Amino acid sequence: MGLLDPFSIQAGWFVLDCASFYVQPGDGLENALIGQISHTIDVLKLNSEPLVELRFEIARDYSQGNITLSFLQNRYPFVGSELARQNLVTGILGRIK
Repeated sequence: MGLLDPFSIQAGWFVLDCASFYVQPGDGLENALIGQISHTIDVLKLNSEPLVELRFEIARDYSQGNITLSFLQNRYPFVGSELARQNLVTGILGRIK
């Protein structure tokens, strides 16, 4: 099984679990696609400790008002788009210490 081509990835294939900051396959996908997404996550080590910690720190900085939503969306578009998709753009403010 090969890696997914970044130019073929569609919105919702990879999602962010905002409780753990792990990347995972989105809901409602076919099993074969879930397998490809999981394989891509594993091979690229998207849930390695440094990347999970970075995603947490980015969300914490936004939550605490240290960075703007515009900066978040421009610099870290996956995290920004996932907060928006999960309706957490305002709900996360002040909640991560």
